[in-house]
Amino acid sequence: MTKEKTYTNKIKIAHISTKTAAQNFFNSLEFGKTYFLNGDWGSGKTEFIHEVQQNSEFKFKYLDLWHIVDERSVVTRGFCLLHPIAYYLLRIAFVMCVGFSFLMTDVSRIGLQWMTNNYIGKILGIVGLLVAIWSFFRIKSDYVYVYILKKLPRNTKKIIIIDDFDRVSPKEQEQAYLFFNIIQNKYTVIFLGDFKKIALSRGSYLRKIIDMKFSLPYVLQPISIWATYLSTVASHLKLTLSQVSSLETIATEEQRNLRDQKQFNDLLNQEFYQRKKLDHVMAYDQLLIIYIYLFHEDLYESFLRGKDPDFSNSLKISNGSDMPNTTSSPIPSGVKDDVQEGLNNDGKALYSELQRLTSHSSECYPLPFGINPEPYFISESVSNRTSAELDTILNSPETLKKELNINSRTDFYQYLSINFENFKSANLNTLLDTAISVYHENISTPSVNLILYLNDQKIRRMIPENFENENSEQTQKIAIAKYKYSQWEKKLTPLGYDQSEVAAFVADNSFLSYNLLARIMSIENLEEISRNALKRPDTMLLLYLSGNDLWEKYDEWSDGLWRSINLLPSKPFINFLLKQRLIEDPKGTHDFHSTQKSYILVTSFVDFDVPHKKHSTMNAINRIDGHINNLKQEGYVFTKNPSISRNYKI
Repeated sequence: MTKEKTYTNKIKIAHISTKTAAQNFFNSLEFGKTYFLNGDWGSGKTEFIHEVQQNSEFKFKYLDLWHIVDERSVVTRGFCLLHPIAYYLLRIAFVMCVGFSFLMTDVSRIGLQWMTNNYIGKILGIVGLLVAIWSFFRIKSDYVYVYILKKLPRNTKKIIIIDDFDRVSPKEQEQAYLFFNIIQNKYTVIFLGDFKKIALSRGSYLRKIIDMKFSLPYVLQPISIWATYLSTVASHLKLTLSQVSSLETIATEEQRNLRDQKQFNDLLNQEFYQRKKLDHVMAYDQLLIIYIYLFHEDLYESFLRGKDPDFSNSLKISNGSDMPNTTSSPIPSGVKDDVQEGLNNDGKALYSELQRLTSHSSECYPLPFGINPEPYFISESVSNRTSAELDTILNSPETLKKELNINSRTDFYQYLSINFENFKSANLNTLLDTAISVYHENISTPSVNLILYLNDQKIRRMIPENFENENSEQTQKIAIAKYKYSQWEKKLTPLGYDQSEVAAFVADNSFLSYNLLARIMSIENLEEISRNALKRPDTMLLLYLSGNDLWEKYDEWSDGLWRSINLLPSKPFINFLLKQRLIEDPKGTHDFHSTQKSYILVTSFVDFDVPHKKHSTMNAINRIDGHINNLKQEGYVFTKNPSISRNYKI
């Protein structure tokens, strides 16, 4: 076990002052009467009595019947509490009598046998013998203590407190009634506990002993203790007023008391400060998970196992006595479908918030529990970066370029997708320029593709409204295509892109179709394509095919076209054949930047349309056979097979 850790900015529960209420309570007490201070376990009864004690000159005697294991009767323990000197003197006298009776026998060699020769010795010997017999047979009786307690005078300076009386066993409660009946009117007695949970509370016996029942002051009630505390939490975790209000409603609706609040606060500090989840998770979602972990264990276990939680059984009002001892995947989409519409009003605030918690909205960063639950579970660690850490990437071109080179969907990818529209103009330009630069190096990653896509969407929103007034739909499409192409061309050309690369860029990223590009670029001369030493001649040939309605019509291709095809460099050649479906990637993951070198060389395909005619592509394969053989020398592998993407099975 380790000592308590301290954390930076640890949230502390402010002390609730009950000085006035404690003084009023003390002023209400009358000597010799018995009172009952009523409240749930953990509601602050003991602390309140300590406050009362601090404001009085009386001696408060605490009779602990629950925490300490003691085989003595309640009367014996009570006598020891009230008169410790008398109790221990009696115990010493008892032991001395037993020892004295032993020493007076012939068994002892100390030589006290002579005392039996006089009357005083005989009387002492008889007393010692009787005590020894009493001890031997273990006769259990509180008669001596009862007798003394009855004979002793009233004590106006002591107040007896018996805490957690509702948690004491029924047998000890009955013994306690006997004890307090003996000392009635001699001491002021205050019971602490939950009145409705006491074994004999429903009968008349307890009411005969209790003179008056008090409740805890209003400031210690669940309805009063959460507002100030949650305001403190909100200032640390940046919660909204709506979120604070929801948490307060949930806690008061379920009557969470001071002990519950302390447990909640301890776990809050552990997760946000010891586990360092602050800013790595959505604070409000984490607070809800902490709450159900503490007070709705079945519901938490359902979330932990990835099952659809049964809210109808889990969301029940429970108090302190019912509390439990205290590769991520989204929460199942069927969660809300399993919730019973007839759920009663108890727990309706929590029910409403859990509905939102389990939704799959991803319009925020860090990702919410519904999308990425793993870091929200208790004692789990976090690996994602904070928004502040990701912000710094935008201001460092070198770091940004390294980030965009990562070929996976990182937390930066999620951050971009959520916050892109809110970035400053300078940051947007830096993002786009860096993404284009990385893409130009034949590197295509999720973050690069996302930035390019989001910028294209931005261009779409900037299309002039007068384009909608064009005479025909086709004319309108061409006008929009020209505008989009010009916008990308303005951005790409200064960064070193030639005409073919601009066309390839917008086509490969599906910003414009080959058909629309062909209409606005008008590629007619095959010789120009070969003569201009373009960086992406494959794209220009594809535009030529699209513009002349020759797409995948291999038998109609001219000798000049075949010559241009065979003059293509390795990667553009592969890309051209893939687009024309003369070769296929078995993994289906190829793009121009891929390092894939194993392909199917398509020998035939079957139409999907009736009459499902079969076509051979061997004539086309033979026209590029020389180039294919050259590629094999470079490590490429081609397997002749029918098409896997357009092969209707009859």
